[in-house]
Parts: sequence; structure tokens; C-alpha cells
Amino acid sequence: MTAIKCAAVSARLPNVDAFLSGSSALVSHLKLITQTLLAERCRRLSVQEIYRLSGLLKKPVKLKKSDNPMDFAARRFRQCDIDASFVEKVPGGLTNSLRGVLLDRIHAQYLKAISRLQMKDFRTRHHRGLLKAGYCFGPFNPVSNIIVNTIWYDTVFPATEGFEVDMICTMTRVESRSLDGLIKLLLVSISKMSEHDAMVYLLKNNLKPRKAIRMARQEGHDTFSWDDNAYKTAADAASHPQPEAYVEFVLHSLPMVQSAVKSLLKASYTLSSDEVLHLSRLLSPSRCNPTKSLEPNGELTKDTLAMLSSFKEEFISQQSFVRRKIEAALQKYKLTKGDRYELHIICGVNANVGKKRWMRDLKRQYSHVNFWASSKDGTCPTLFFAEFSNDEDSDNHQSFCYPVSFLSTHVRCCYCEFQGTRIVHPLKSYWGGAMDFQQMACGEHKLTNARIISHGKLMACPVGIFEEDYIYLDPSQDTNLVRDMNNASWELNLDWGDELRRIKPMRAASGDLQVAH
Repeated sequence: MTAIKCAAVSARLPNVDAFLSGSSALVSHLKLITQTLLAERCRRLSVQEIYRLSGLLKKPVKLKKSDNPMDFAARRFRQCDIDASFVEKVPGGLTNSLRGVLLDRIHAQYLKAISRLQMKDFRTRHHRGLLKAGYCFGPFNPVSNIIVNTIWYDTVFPATEGFEVDMICTMTRVESRSLDGLIKLLLVSISKMSEHDAMVYLLKNNLKPRKAIRMARQEGHDTFSWDDNAYKTAADAASHPQPEAYVEFVLHSLPMVQSAVKSLLKASYTLSSDEVLHLSRLLSPSRCNPTKSLEPNGELTKDTLAMLSSFKEEFISQQSFVRRKIEAALQKYKLTKGDRYELHIICGVNANVGKKRWMRDLKRQYSHVNFWASSKDGTCPTLFFAEFSNDEDSDNHQSFCYPVSFLSTHVRCCYCEFQGTRIVHPLKSYWGGAMDFQQMACGEHKLTNARIISHGKLMACPVGIFEEDYIYLDPSQDTNLVRDMNNASWELNLDWGDELRRIKPMRAASGDLQVAH
């Protein structure tokens, strides 16, 4: 309904509330209205038909559960006769929107995967494996693939030093790379398939590539069986840190223990520490072919080491701040609802919500956060949303937290979308989101829908050095990243005045040589 209201406001309708109530009243009569309007498209409506439609608008009807407007829209779409000769090439904006919908679906799978792991194990060890190689493609369903790929990577390529965390700021890159891998699997397995069509098949089949390929085959596409090349192409598209080892694992090693792994993952919702250890042993290289030796160690410069230390300190400071704010919000939730919850893991943070207090201030007013927490009665973990002030002590804004469901992935927030951060917002409590979009529709907001989409796409682009690279860098495994970071720290500390003075004589000498020739 927020989208309809924004459209009405943008169109400057004289009575928006009346339009909304009238639209709601028509939902339960859509079949009758559609039959009336589409009976003979070139014929004018009779006076009786106009009176009948007017009467429906004057009698608001309470909606039933079966009267979902989107269900009616889908039904009308199926009833339309579409001439294939008039179908134009899919606009790029629609492809971007489709990618966003798939990333929302993938984000939900990652949240579910995190909730299934024992939190102590995840905070001390498996957070690294998930962000570096916990992709959602493989032989199982997306959640199981994330768990298996995460534990396999941590088992075969363990960290050289431990690092316990309470917070994962964002999973944007691993989610985006997972989608790239899924799309590539379909492109190499289905003949003459466009990237847009591959995403449509993934959406229809809930991110399951085998089902998507089967559907494409049934609809007349030529398909090919998966082989080493398909998984290698997917791993390369996803920028897997160890693509050759992963292909060897998923095609040759995993099939030997696949049945046992599948049974273990089905045994319980939340895997215990013993079950995770058992899974790690099943996936360990001692049970299968040994992996190739690691590349030579990369050597970090002093500037890079200082930069890494600074990033870690900043991360730990932010983590401590967010944790304090969440625990305060949980305490307020206990006082109002009577339920006591314990924080497990913070799994999404956007600290750029609201306005800046002054032009040069880098800090915005609020943060939006998702986190998993469990009640003291030992039930399954619950996903929460929290909003709090970015000031250490703020009397002007009351922080709050609220349980959310995966249906809430449809709730929009212009600030989180602008940052390319996927935060699940509550359906009812986050009233501010609707107001932001209404202001945008009136041209009274600094953001526009076009800016949100373009900037969000830029922020979600999985290219470059991310914050987690500084936190999880391992010189024994990330040789290329070490080189890139050394270059980045060198440029950061470079005195460009001295550099320009050094280059100028060299250019002059080069020019003299060219003249002499």
C-alpha cells in the first residue's frame, strides 16, 4: 500500500486517502471489474456499468486473506494474451531489479545458515569461512551449501591465528559473488541462455540450479550435464579464494561422504559443537585427496601492517559500541514485553541512517542492525531488528529492537538500500520507512529512487578491497591480496608533491630524447 500511496502523492491526487480506501475496496471485486473493462476493449462503458463501478467504490469491503492484491495481479497476468513478436528486449533497469530480488532471497539463506550453527563455534571460527568461501551453490540446498562450504574451507584452509567476533557488518560481497556463481552455472549448462533469463529461472526455482536447468529443459532449451568446467567457471565467477581445491572437493571428494553429510544436516535445526566437529572430520582432506600446497607467503610492508592494525582496532571499537546499544535495546524489550533474550551474533549493520547534523560531519543520526538472539528458555534463535542513535548517550532518540520474520525482506528502507546493505526491517514498527518514500515522491527528500538504485548497486559491487579483507587477511593464503594492500598503503602514505617533483624531470628528459631522435 505504501507504493500505491507514493504513486498517488507523486501524481498530486487531490484526495490521496480517498484514493487508497477506494483501491482497497476494489480488491475483492477485481474479477468483476476486469471482466467489465476488458469485455470489449473498444466499446464505451454503459451508464449502468459506470453506476455499478461507482457503487463498488462507495462500499469499502474488509479484505480477506484470499484477497491479496499481488495474487490478483499474478492471476490477471496469466490471463493476458502476450504476442511474443511485440516483446522487446528486457530493459537494463528491470535486470538490475531482478538481481536485487535474488540478492534479497540469498541474504535470507545466509541468515538461516548462521542461525543453524552453534554460536560459540561461529563467533570463534566459522565467521571467517563464511565470508571468504561460504557460497550458496553446490550439491545441496542453498542453506546446506553455505554450511558445508564454510566448514570445508575452515577445515582445509584454517586461519593462522584466532579472532573471535560478535559482529559481521555485512555479507554483501559473499552474497553477490554467490549469485554470480549461480548465474554462471546456468549459463554454461543451458544453451543460448541470457543472464536475465538465468536469473528468472533461479527466481522461479528458489535458487536451486538443478531444478532451474530441469525446467529449462522441459521448456525446450538444450542443456548440458554438470562437469568440472561448470563448477570451475562458477568458482571463478564467484572469485573463490581456492577454485581448484573447491572443484576437486565438490566433484570428487564430497560425493564419497555426501549421504552422511546430508543426514547430519537433517538431524537437527541448530548444529551442536559435536555435530559441527563431525561434519568437519567428514570434510577434512585426510578422508579424500590432499589439496595442493599453498602459494608462497606474501610479505606485508610496515605501512600495510600499521593499516591492518588500525582497521582491526576500529572494527573492535565499532563492535563494542553496537553490542552495548543492542544489549540496552534488549533490556528495554524485556521491560515492555517481559521476554529476556541473549545476544548471539550481529549479522548486519548500517550506521548511515538519517541526516548529518552538519555538513562536514561524517556520522549520521542512527544505525539499523540485524542480530540473532535466543530466549532463556532455550528455543530456536530469533532474528531481531534494532534502531539506535549513533551518539554514545542520546536522550533525543529512544532505541528499540523488534523481532522480524523473513517476510520482512519486502520492507524497504531508503538508507539501507542506498548503502547496499541488506537489513531485514519489521513490517509494522518501522513507520519511518514509509514516510521517507512519501517525501521522495513529493520531491522533498534528498534521495531519489534512481540514486538509491545506482548507489546501492555500486556499494554492492564485489570488486576491490573490502573491510573484511583487512580483518581476515592471511599472508600465507592471500598472496594477491597482500600485493594489492601493499600498493594501497604505499599510495595512501605517498607524498604526492615529492612524487610529482620526482616525475617532472624524468618526463622532461624523455621529451628531450624524443626530440633528439
